[in-house]
Amino acid sequence: MADHIPAETSSALAAILTPLALDNPRDGDCITVAGQVTARLRERGLDADTVTIAGWCDRSEKILAFFHHVTLHRGMVLDGTARQFDPSLPTAWVLALPAYLGEIADATGIDHATVFSSTAAPARKSDPARAQHPTQTRHDRRATTQVADARHIRS
Repeated sequence: MADHIPAETSSALAAILTPLALDNPRDGDCITVAGQVTARLRERGLDADTVTIAGWCDRSEKILAFFHHVTLHRGMVLDGTARQFDPSLPTAWVLALPAYLGEIADATGIDHATVFSSTAAPARKSDPARAQHPTQTRHDRRATTQVADARHIRS
């Protein structure tokens, strides 16, 4: 997939994202904002999913740095809370997924980022491809166990 996004597509998505994006987001704001952005896109009849981005400290994906929620629409990420990681990031950030994963990794100083999970909407009867190929996820069970273990350690 090319990282290039037609300017008109990016502008249309940014127009939806901008009113919901936060100038000074805090940890956890991404859950609310990503859900709102996904809902707005779906209200307009567009396919959109809220996805969880996993930030990994190591190439083997054993040490989790963070989870971050964003909206994914046809390979494009809409992120209205990235500034919680780095205030120089855009307030309303629209970028192709491969470029986004690289840039969020650079901005946070981690090894790399992946799409961890998706809250994909149920497939519509008119969309059999979506039913057969939902948003791909990686390492759900292993990372979920690690997060559960980390919560146990903190409490």
